[in-house]
Amino acid sequence: MKVVRKKNLGSKRSRIPWFFIVSAISLQCSCSASKQTGSTLDAFKIEQSKSKTITRAADLGSGDHTSFSRPTGVAAESGRLAVADTDHNRVLIWKAIPTISTHENTKTPPPELILGQTQTDQLGPTATSLNGPSDVKFNNEQILVSDSLNNRVLIWNHLPSTDGQAPDLVIGQKDLNSSTPGSTAKSLLSPSGIAVDPDGDLFIADQLNNRVLYYQGIPTSDYAAATFVIGQNSFGATEASIGPNGLNNPRGVAAANGRLAVADTDNQRVLIYHFPPTTNGSAAIRVLGQPDFFSKGYDCSATGLNSPWSVAFKGNSLYVADTNNHRVLVWNDVSSIQDNQPADRVFGQSDLSSCGQTSIGRIFGLSVDSQNYLWLSDSDNNLVYPTH
Repeated sequence: MKVVRKKNLGSKRSRIPWFFIVSAISLQCSCSASKQTGSTLDAFKIEQSKSKTITRAADLGSGDHTSFSRPTGVAAESGRLAVADTDHNRVLIWKAIPTISTHENTKTPPPELILGQTQTDQLGPTATSLNGPSDVKFNNEQILVSDSLNNRVLIWNHLPSTDGQAPDLVIGQKDLNSSTPGSTAKSLLSPSGIAVDPDGDLFIADQLNNRVLYYQGIPTSDYAAATFVIGQNSFGATEASIGPNGLNNPRGVAAANGRLAVADTDNQRVLIYHFPPTTNGSAAIRVLGQPDFFSKGYDCSATGLNSPWSVAFKGNSLYVADTNNHRVLVWNDVSSIQDNQPADRVFGQSDLSSCGQTSIGRIFGLSVDSQNYLWLSDSDNNLVYPTH
């Protein structure tokens, strides 16, 4: 990845999210389908320390409030931003992404809200704690958080008004003071990725149960049962498997345009399904990262993957965090995609056959906002990048 230091941002100062202005770089995109190389995307990042401070600082310059420790999930929608700050056991929320035009200094603005922590490192399970949150999503005014090590997904029906505010309901547990793992239609075991489709249906990657749960409509009460299960033939089954009906440690989900994408992490592939499912154990219709549905080797190539972790749609395009290959792969049109189709573009590497560690680390989270910025969480370097 070619890194270009910019001395002067010039006319872009009023358009770019100020939030990551501390250091500016250009991430090179190699576009295999069009053979256009050397095009760049602007990216901005916060230089994070690895401090374990978990309280929000009053002073904008202290940096404590934006000191990430292994950020994973990121959500950027309707001008808002949320980051799952996993090892700090909290979620940080900015109600609006500041721009340079609203701030003349070079200090990072604090988040407006912190969920999961107040003044001490609370792990839970309680109504106000989080333990290893791995993903966060906005759905209109709702906020959904995958509270992985508490084996639950929490839902706030409206944007919280105070730090540490308790959620309105819980999925995976009978109440907000429980963290019992399970594999029933109502239970979870280390949930990871969350997706809400355009119709308001919910998908949860139930990672250690080797399945994805589908809820027809976002639940409105605690301990709701899933409608169908993907990756297993029935609720209660948890075996990792291969093939078009199997999953092995799935971590990421995304749903749009009549397609569901699942990052089937330990099978080194991404599966594409029709949605909504109509029965348990639905078969995938396409596989990326493998030559067929029964292969699971990892590879560094235009068709290979190595521990894909997160997926996101942007229009008809599919973005995949190819985490252990230190890159993001893009397929331009998922509606016509074929099995084992080569990626069209790559970010983080100079070409589609390079996978070594560069100045970016492993990408664990993806999100596309309404302004077409692609947000990436770089867990190794404790950074979050918006790119355009």
